Amino acid sequence: MHPKYLIIFFFFTSAFAAAGQQLPEGTFIYSTGFTHEEFTFKSNQSFEYKFASCTGGQEGISTYTFKKGKLLLTFENPSNKPLPKTLSIIRQPTQNDTSYLSFRFFDQKDTTSVEGVILKFKNKSNGRIYGTQSNSVGQATLKIKNTDLPLELDISYIGVRSKSFRVDTSGNYSIVFPLNFEFLQLLGRGDALQFIIDDYNDDELVIKPVNEKEFRTFTRKDE
Repeated sequence: MHPKYLIIFFFFTSAFAAAGQQLPEGTFIYSTGFTHEEFTFKSNQSFEYKFASCTGGQEGISTYTFKKGKLLLTFENPSNKPLPKTLSIIRQPTQNDTSYLSFRFFDQKDTTSVEGVILKFKNKSNGRIYGTQSNSVGQATLKIKNTDLPLELDISYIGVRSKSFRVDTSGNYSIVFPLNFEFLQLLGRGDALQFIIDDYNDDELVIKPVNEKEFRTFTRKDE
């Protein structure tokens, strides 16, 4: 090969590396029972980032740089504080000794269902903890003996401060109240997060923060 071809090839390779790469557009999610993290990559290398855990959370928007296997999120303008998740509770005494509590959890912004909200209470007679969690359509049901009333029902969800609701014997009721993201940090100017990307395609993103050892596989959210 003539030397001038080597020079031209090197020039274009260096220019591509300097410009950076574009990640597939869409939302990629990683969730466990304790954390939820998601990246939403958009056109012009803009992004949205959200992280929520049992003890807090953070989110932000701006632009990203992806070069040589490293992803840098540089936050500029904080996103608007999200509207709260919302809980609807209906109490229906069905017999003399039992009551049913029906729950529906939904996002106040677009009324989409919220899965994985945990509800639990302590049984007075045996001291055990009983509970359930909302299903894929955001619904849950609890059957409670009236002898256990009144009781404190604990409600928790990742990124949301836990709340208690008092269930008593006063009859049927239907209520709606918010589960606020009371300590969700909004990332803005001067904040940055850096990640190492092991692999990516249109369906998966394998990534980890630079200070962690384990990679996590994020899957694309169906639109």
